[in-house]
Amino acid sequence: MALAVDATSKGYNSDAGTTLTVPHTCSGSNRVLVVTAACQKETSVTGITYNGVAMTLVNSYLTSTYNKLYSYILVAPATGTHDIVLTVANGGKFRGLIAASYTGAAQSGQPDANNTNHTPSATSLTTSVTTVADNSWLILGGFNENYDIAAGTDTTVRETLFGNFKLFDSNGAKSPPGSYSLQTTVSPADEIIHVMLSIAPYVAPAAGKSQGIII
Repeated sequence: MALAVDATSKGYNSDAGTTLTVPHTCSGSNRVLVVTAACQKETSVTGITYNGVAMTLVNSYLTSTYNKLYSYILVAPATGTHDIVLTVANGGKFRGLIAASYTGAAQSGQPDANNTNHTPSATSLTTSVTTVADNSWLILGGFNENYDIAAGTDTTVRETLFGNFKLFDSNGAKSPPGSYSLQTTVSPADEIIHVMLSIAPYVAPAAGKSQGIII
């Protein structure tokens, strides 16, 4: 079963509260949900849930200047429309999220690989992961404080919250396993933050074995 995009969602606020709620709809089989979250340095993300189930923090990059970027994942999210709820340490500051669900994903061992990257000033940033599973997809959250961030080589914009905060992916499987990259660009040169992961596909078990397809 090949990996495929299921749905995306996004949202933000900067009020005095400490939560952000964004509805997201999951469908299909062998699902995985990925959320990239951003907030100002004066606060921090303390957790994300989907349908009341805690998502797992994959990685984060916390700049010393202004922004923080996080990546979370949940295997086998419930089907239907449910709330993604992001919680931060204190209110009154910007927090935003972009979510994407995928079908045809392995139901254990996720993420396949992950990495973070940062540059204080450049017109492009390339981040790599070394995939373990054949036919994995790459997913990247990218953030720039001041300018629009665009897709670079072998990179596709999957969803946009603002011009400077987007979710990217490889828009296809990477084979064989090995080192692969996604790239973003800005103009003029400025700070760029990346949080990146790869997700492995569901592989049908050999005859007489069961991996447990989630429906």
